[in-house]
Amino acid sequence: MKTVDATVHVQPGQEAQFMTAAHALIPAARAESGNARFDLYHSTDCASDFVFVEVYADQAAIIAHRDSVHFQEFLRALAPITNAPMDVMIFDGEGATN
Repeated sequence: MKTVDATVHVQPGQEAQFMTAAHALIPAARAESGNARFDLYHSTDCASDFVFVEVYADQAAIIAHRDSVHFQEFLRALAPITNAPMDVMIFDGEGATN
């Protein structure tokens, strides 16, 4: 299993635009072969920070997600509304068993 934490720093005031783009991405990402989890969290400390927590079967599934049309469209939607590049960290692990 591979877990991806992807943090997005949205420009203040652009949260609704981000959520529109995220709501288009999430169901498509969850339907990908090799995806076990794709959740979005909103920071309680900073209204313009969000983090995706994603779990994939393997590195190939991560690459397929990264190359997907829906993810590329999401990146294009983010470009004008973010403060910085997405901060992505990938972890090896077994994932939750409960």
